[in-house]
Amino acid sequence: MKNELTCDVVEDLLPSYVENLTNTVTNEAILAHVEQCENCREKLERAKTTDLQGQVTENREIDYLKKTKKGYQKKVMLGVILTGILFLIAIFIRISLVSTPVENASLLDFDMNISEEECFINFYGNFIDSSKGIAKISYKMEDGVLYISVRQTMTPIFYKNAGEKHISYKGKLKQIRVLDRIVWDHGEWILPEVAKIYATKHLYIGSKEDMEASFGVLGLSEKLGDYTIELHTSGEPYGMTLYLKEKYSKENADRMKLWMERYASATIALTDNMNYMEFVYDIDGKQEKFTFTEQQADSMVGQSVKKMADNAASFQKLMGILEFVPGAALYD
Repeated sequence: MKNELTCDVVEDLLPSYVENLTNTVTNEAILAHVEQCENCREKLERAKTTDLQGQVTENREIDYLKKTKKGYQKKVMLGVILTGILFLIAIFIRISLVSTPVENASLLDFDMNISEEECFINFYGNFIDSSKGIAKISYKMEDGVLYISVRQTMTPIFYKNAGEKHISYKGKLKQIRVLDRIVWDHGEWILPEVAKIYATKHLYIGSKEDMEASFGVLGLSEKLGDYTIELHTSGEPYGMTLYLKEKYSKENADRMKLWMERYASATIALTDNMNYMEFVYDIDGKQEKFTFTEQQADSMVGQSVKKMADNAASFQKLMGILEFVPGAALYD
């Protein structure tokens, strides 16, 4: 085959030839030409060398980009992990160090020593739930009432589960309250059950919710069954009717009437302007009505039930007399 390619044509074709972009006929023509032309042969060798270096450089660039991308991905992943760790640490520190007030005394197991002569109190307390810590115990004195408050954390790592406070006060001590509970009143320790009942004391008979709160802690439905309430507040004397849904027999009527007297006495004592309590119930299919007044309550107890509710200490004695809280009468 006659080679008709000129050096200029071969030189133009060399880059394509080196990259394998030319066809077989052209390749044969180029090879035939470079065999006869030393100048074009040298150019072909240089083109091959340049192409090889370019491939090496390109491969290096690709490898560099891959390494750079991989390194960037590692940095991003590391940043995400560190951010997550810092977030968890921040939450842990907040839970551990930030304190919140405790509202309910039933969450604590506490005790105290009182010296009225030295006006000094030692208070000791710890959480029943060991996962909580006592951050701070503080107190204030107002009108003879000492208020003790506690702040908590959700973990005892930085704060202990237990704490104590040495309290000095001035003036006459009338009452001690730990959070929401009266624990000491007029020289008497107050039982938790009594404090819970006394906390429902209210001024007026106008609210069914107030009455039901007292009935709830007194356990009225446990003794007398379900009921509905009707209040009588249009004029004095103020009172209420309790419609009992339980059907009684003559055999247990006297026992139920005794509990009616006790509940009426306690309710009248806890409600400042209440004068009587009426019960409507069924005995052997016949509707009965029983009314118990403030005067009858005073006569049964031997003193004014309303005056006994003036403070928690005397109210505790009333609860003992009425047998609502076993052992309360021992404080008399």
